[in-house]
Amino acid sequence: LALAAFAVYAVPHTIFHALHLEGFRPADAVAQMTGFALQIALLVVLLLTTIRRVSAGSRRDSPARP
Repeated sequence: LALAAFAVYAVPHTIFHALHLEGFRPADAVAQMTGFALQIALLVVLLLTTIRRVSAGSRRDSPARP
């Protein structure tokens, strides 16, 4: 739930900043977007890891089929 809530914040925030880079020097714009990209990449990795763990747990809890 926390990761989903963070995604609701982080994705639009990143898009906003990506569309408003005109006041930055090129190196600053690259640095800023690199930070946002790393943030989104970490979010995706954590979401996928969480989904896999929840999915594996639900398969483990289900009764075996004959």
